[in-house]
Amino acid sequence: MEQRAVKKPIALHVFWPRVELDTAPRERTRGKAKGKSIEEQAKERRARQRATEDFFEEAKAYARAKDAAANGSVSPPERIPAWEAMLPYVRGDLPIMVHADEVRQINAAVNWASTNDYKIILAGGRDAWMTAGLLAEKKIPVVYAHTFTQPTRDTEPYDVHFKAPGVLSKAGVRVAFGLAPEGFNAPLVRNLPYARAACGGGRPPRFHRSGQRSDAVGHRWRPAGHPSQGETLVDCRQGSQPRKPAYAAVRQVQEPPKLRVNGDGSTSLSHRMGEGQGEGPCCLRSRAE
Repeated sequence: MEQRAVKKPIALHVFWPRVELDTAPRERTRGKAKGKSIEEQAKERRARQRATEDFFEEAKAYARAKDAAANGSVSPPERIPAWEAMLPYVRGDLPIMVHADEVRQINAAVNWASTNDYKIILAGGRDAWMTAGLLAEKKIPVVYAHTFTQPTRDTEPYDVHFKAPGVLSKAGVRVAFGLAPEGFNAPLVRNLPYARAACGGGRPPRFHRSGQRSDAVGHRWRPAGHPSQGETLVDCRQGSQPRKPAYAAVRQVQEPPKLRVNGDGSTSLSHRMGEGQGEGPCCLRSRAE
C-alpha cells in the first residue's frame, strides 16, 4: 500500500464534535448517554470542542517556537515528533479535512478555520447545501458523502441529497464525491460513479419537444398536469430518437372489463390495457350452464 501511494501526507482528518443533544426521556435512552440531562450533554459537548481547539493551539505554539528559533531570537524547543507532524497543517501548507454533517457543526468548523487561518476541506457535508454561500465565500471545497442518505428532517423533500451537490456547485463550491469513513464502505468506492450519476452528472441534458430543458441536477422534465400518451422526450445523445417518457406507461387508463363467451361455452372477463398493450383474461372464469 505504501508503494502505491502517489503523495503523502495530503490532509489531516479531524472529526468535529457533534452538537446535537438527546432530548428523549431518560427511560428511553440507551448506551453510555443513558440518564444524562440536557445540561450534562451540553457540558460534554463544550469540553470536546474545547479539547479540539486546545490541541491545535498547542501545535501553533510549537510552530511559533520553531519559527522564533529559526530567526535566532530564542533557543530551539525540544523536538517532539507529534508536534512536528502538525507543522504543515497549522502553517497552512496542507489542508485539514474536517468531517461534519449538521449545519451547526459546519458553521462552527468554518468559523474556527477562518479565525485561525487554517486551510480546510469539508468532508461528509450532509447539510452543506444550507451554507453554500458561506462555503463559496471562504473557498472551502466539499467531499460530499450523503448522496443516498434519507432526508433527516420532515420538511425536506425526498431528493434533497440528490440536489445538494448541484446547489453547492451553482453557488461556486468545488464538490467531489466520497463515502463515509467506515470500514465496510471501503469496497464500495467502485459505486462512486453511480452517486455522481444520481445527482445528475452522469447523463447529458434532455429537452422537451417544446424546447424546455431539464433542471440543473438532471431530474426528468415533467409537464404540468397529467401527461398525455403523446408526450415525448428528446434525448440529446447523438442519433437518439424521440421516445415516450417512462411514466406514460403507468398512467394508461384501463378500459372496463368485458364479459366474453368462449368457444367451449365458458365465460371470462377480458380487459384491455390501452393502445398496443393487447388484452388478457382475468382470473374470474365460469362454465355456462
